[in-house]
Amino acid sequence: MPVLEHTAPAYPGNIDLHRWRAPALALLVIALVMLAPGEPPPLARITLGIFSLALVGWLATRLEDIHVALSAVVTLLATGATSPARLGAALGHPLIWLLLAAFVLGAALRETTLAAQLAARAAGRSRSMAGLCHRLTGVIIIAVITVAGNRGARG
Repeated sequence: MPVLEHTAPAYPGNIDLHRWRAPALALLVIALVMLAPGEPPPLARITLGIFSLALVGWLATRLEDIHVALSAVVTLLATGATSPARLGAALGHPLIWLLLAAFVLGAALRETTLAAQLAARAAGRSRSMAGLCHRLTGVIIIAVITVAGNRGARG
C-alpha cells in the first residue's frame, strides 16, 4: 500500500517549511560553531563545523548516509583540516575494519533473515517475560563469545 504524503498546495506565498528546515539548521550550527566562546584554533572550528553539518545531513535530510560522509571527508581534506596521510592512517586502523565487518555481517544476517529466525526461535519458547529476557541474554552471550573467540584466534 503506497504511503501518502501531505503536500501543501503550491501557490505564491506558501512557504514549505520542511524544505528549509535542514539549511536553516545548518546555518544555525555554523553560526554557533564560529561564534563559540574561547580561542580554539581555526582548523578546530572548521572541523567542528564540518562534523556538525554532517550530523545535520544525516539527521535532517533525506540524503544517503554515504554521500554525507564522503562530502564531509572531502571537505575536511579540501580545507586542510586533515591530511590524506592521516586519513589513510585512520582508515587503516584495525578497529575501523572490525566496525565495517560488523556492519557487513549485520546486513547479511538481515538480508538472509537468519537473525530474525534465531530471535524468533529463542523468543518463541519463552513462557514469561523473565524467561524471554534470560533466553535473549543467553543468545547474546553466545554470540559475543563466538565472535570474540574467533577474533582472538586470528589475532
